[in-house]
Amino acid sequence: MKIKQFLSLTLAAVLSAVMMASCGGSTEAPSAPSASSNVADVKAVVNIAMLTGPSGIGAAKLLDNADNGNALNDYKYTVATSIDEITPKLLNDTFDIAAVPSNVAAMLYNNSGGKVKMIAINTLGVLYVLEKGNTVTGFASLKGKTVYISGEGTTTEYAVRALLTDNNIDPDRDVKLKFVDGHAKLTEMAASGEVDICVLPEPHVTDVLLKNTDMRLALDVNALWRSAYGDDAALPMGCVVARTGFIEKNPDAVEMFLTEYKQSVEFVNGNVDAAAELCAKYGLLDSAAVGKAAIARCSAVFISGNGMQSTAEPYFSILNKYSAKSIGGRLPDEAFYYYN
Repeated sequence: MKIKQFLSLTLAAVLSAVMMASCGGSTEAPSAPSASSNVADVKAVVNIAMLTGPSGIGAAKLLDNADNGNALNDYKYTVATSIDEITPKLLNDTFDIAAVPSNVAAMLYNNSGGKVKMIAINTLGVLYVLEKGNTVTGFASLKGKTVYISGEGTTTEYAVRALLTDNNIDPDRDVKLKFVDGHAKLTEMAASGEVDICVLPEPHVTDVLLKNTDMRLALDVNALWRSAYGDDAALPMGCVVARTGFIEKNPDAVEMFLTEYKQSVEFVNGNVDAAAELCAKYGLLDSAAVGKAAIARCSAVFISGNGMQSTAEPYFSILNKYSAKSIGGRLPDEAFYYYN
């Protein structure tokens, strides 16, 4: 009798469970999440390259976020000391996004059939004239003098030539331009007192001023550029480019990069001491001390879209006038500029 009662109760329990399951009752086990449910959480892998110096410092906070897992994309980054470490790897698809001199961006675009696009300007004028003495008051006062320049065949030379010409000085006859191989070499010469007048970009300017108190910052080339070519004119010396193929396949990743790169630039300009430490940590600048003194003159900016094109085109037109080869033989067309 007890066995019959047990079997009856068991059968009743089974039937009850079956009925509840058929009616969608709560006894049904939850299904396992599908493999695709976390796809949205997977970050895009973006291979980026930054140059040491002014064009790289705007990325300092972005690199820190990447290391701490706080970036929107999964950044694999390289900090390069020479543009020659970057350009080949852009063209062979190793790098997706990179900071490069603006004229190099135009050159890459023109010479590769449009394989890269400018996505933002990140550095305005960082050139300054340093002097041991007090005779230099403007570009006109350079007539008859010897001026040392690092960067023959670069935008530094073309900017100086343009401003000399604008001041009715023949750069090949009225002034002696002496070219030095590399910013580091000229910085060493100026710091040791070997030269009286030189043109250097930041952060090398700060390095010289910290080491040689006889040198002074005589001229701000960016300010003189605006005086010569209009209040809205600028020297967009650095920019960020992306591979066209990468943009087409990963538009969301590009937009996320631009969003957090802009935030990084704002952080650098608004938190100089902390940014200087990060710049030193990632090798973007030689030391935090240099960064604290130089960042204010490094002109880190974020300019995209219409502002990017309207800033870059007049600059490229002037470069094209003095040396078309500096931008790849011709002005880049509108497709060079990225618009989201």
